Amino acid sequence: MHRAIILFVFSLCANAAGQESGPLVAFPDLLNRMIEMDWLWMPPAEGERCIQFSSYDRNSEKGVGIQEAKPWDPEGWYANMDRDNYIREERRDGKTEYVMAEVDGPGAIVRIWSANPSGILFFYLDGAKEPTWAAGFKELTSGEIDPFPEPMAGIRGRGYNCHAPIPFSRRIKVTCSENDHHYQVNIRIFPKGTRVESFHPDQLDRYADRIASVRERLIKPPPMDQVSTIDRTGTLSMNGDPNDPSDWGEAEIPLEGPMVVREIAVRLTPSLEGKPDDPDLLRRVLFCIELDSRRTVRVPFGDFFGSAPAFKAYQAYPLGVSEDGWGFCRFPIPVPHSGKISLVADGPLREVRYDFKIRYEKRAVPENALTFHASWHIRKKVRTRPFSDFRVLNAQGPGRFVGCTLVLANSSRFWWGEGDEKIFVDGESFPSTFGTGTEDYFGYAWADPNPFSSPYHAQPQCDGPENFGYTCLNRFQIPDMIPFQTSLLFDLEIWHWRDVYMDYATTAYWYGRPGAASGLPPVPDPNYRKADKIEPETIFTAKGAVEGEAMKVLSMTSGKTESPYIGWYSDRRWSGLRHLWWQDCKPGDQLTLEVPVEKKGFYQVDAVFTRARDYGIIQVWLNGEAIGDPIDLFTPYVVEPTKRITLGRIQLPEGKVPLILEITGKNEKAQDGFMVGLDYLKLTRI
Repeated sequence: MHRAIILFVFSLCANAAGQESGPLVAFPDLLNRMIEMDWLWMPPAEGERCIQFSSYDRNSEKGVGIQEAKPWDPEGWYANMDRDNYIREERRDGKTEYVMAEVDGPGAIVRIWSANPSGILFFYLDGAKEPTWAAGFKELTSGEIDPFPEPMAGIRGRGYNCHAPIPFSRRIKVTCSENDHHYQVNIRIFPKGTRVESFHPDQLDRYADRIASVRERLIKPPPMDQVSTIDRTGTLSMNGDPNDPSDWGEAEIPLEGPMVVREIAVRLTPSLEGKPDDPDLLRRVLFCIELDSRRTVRVPFGDFFGSAPAFKAYQAYPLGVSEDGWGFCRFPIPVPHSGKISLVADGPLREVRYDFKIRYEKRAVPENALTFHASWHIRKKVRTRPFSDFRVLNAQGPGRFVGCTLVLANSSRFWWGEGDEKIFVDGESFPSTFGTGTEDYFGYAWADPNPFSSPYHAQPQCDGPENFGYTCLNRFQIPDMIPFQTSLLFDLEIWHWRDVYMDYATTAYWYGRPGAASGLPPVPDPNYRKADKIEPETIFTAKGAVEGEAMKVLSMTSGKTESPYIGWYSDRRWSGLRHLWWQDCKPGDQLTLEVPVEKKGFYQVDAVFTRARDYGIIQVWLNGEAIGDPIDLFTPYVVEPTKRITLGRIQLPEGKVPLILEITGKNEKAQDGFMVGLDYLKLTRI
């Protein structure tokens, strides 16, 4: 591991934790809370919070919060330049540092995420003028620093994540030696008076065994000892009139408290219809929990277990689906007196076998224990323009928010997930958690369509190609759970690069007081909530053009070329949703391509290129002749195709002729880089 890249600088400032009174929180306590979840069902103490610092577009502050509040500024509220935004810049030893997070404690950093980490992170604890600890931003969040490798930190879907706790007694400040990042830093704030053993680098050696044990538990939870098990097998079947819901079937397992349910494992095996991953079946059968005569969970089966609509296997810590079709839930569920877990056939079906394994511990449950909730919300055919917010939860406190599953249907290959999460706690006018993009909330980046699993977040399903079809995402907020005293409102922006219609469905996992409501509409009827077939949108293709990505590369003085999918960047479309992308090049470099010419003659030459803030200026040569003026491919902020550019008229021979793109420089406003993108070339015979 790269221990050498960690810069240990001990603070000269004395730890003031000993001056406080109250419970002591030490580094091992925070490690334990990554795997021991019983504390989640205890009411949060006054002053307990979890907040997020991020690179969100500061223009969003022009909004006043939720849409219901007027007046508000939609353009600001949905602003999308969620990169390179910091609290301020500071100078130390003649060098600039960019302040990412700063808050008074006591507390602990519990999550760091970035899409493009670089430079060195500096952690200033308890008012120290010099950093207490420093580490490479990329190395820390990619799991390259001992003792925080996978799964405590790592790259998932091109997103960089670290959940290693960094406690502080009085104050924390996090800076970086470089800028231009997408980032999020989640910080837990403990109640005033809590004594905290602040982080010091020597704790990495002192608690190395404990860190290794937690990592091992996150990968493979140990067998449950000292628990009892309920095994139940049966069938759900329609026993009569298909139009009579009372004949659709229900399976109930009573719970006799006091107890704490430690694990629920369920498997559905259709015997006469469908498959175990049949979306219609998984949306028709509801998974329900009732505690002390109050229903706290009523969610479609696949959605509850975090894998819908196709029930793909994934392994996270609180929830998951095994390769052989078992859905499991390890969120602890306190049962003070009585309850039941049930499967409800909410819609006619022929016959489905079910298998239950419920593991529980008989023990007293405090009277003030919070109740486990899972709340589902679906909206179908939601238009993506104008921008809007999707309500994930509107709960009344006290309670703790511990995670979310998102299932969406996208008819376009274009990227759908620029939307930020906005979480208002206890009546805030501006959210204390404001995100930088939907995939960022779920811990990945750059619209990556590849499935991944990890203890606290996963992408079990992304149909493709690119981001077309159904996508399922999870995030389980255990160390970074969000406590609330009176209310928690979670809105998620619907922000798609295209004006299309989408289906959204979320499951919010939370602990709340008995009888607390989600603030969401009731679960709709099975016909509305079923997973519909998605018809793909028509892909634009320039008629009669030579696609850049199809051209043969004859030579290149430096750099490299790719032909990536580029459809999600802009409302304007590239032909075939791809382009030829030339990177790592410099002024004077040439890229030579091969262009087929059907017949000898005069041709008008038109072309479409890609432009962005780090693209260069090019001169086009065709068959050895400069054609057209130099083309400046710079534009601020967005990546987009140019309009069709007429380069000129030229006489060409029959056969294959060379097309040369020569870099001549860049716009004075452009960022570092001289990249070039060619969408297509069109030859029109005159």
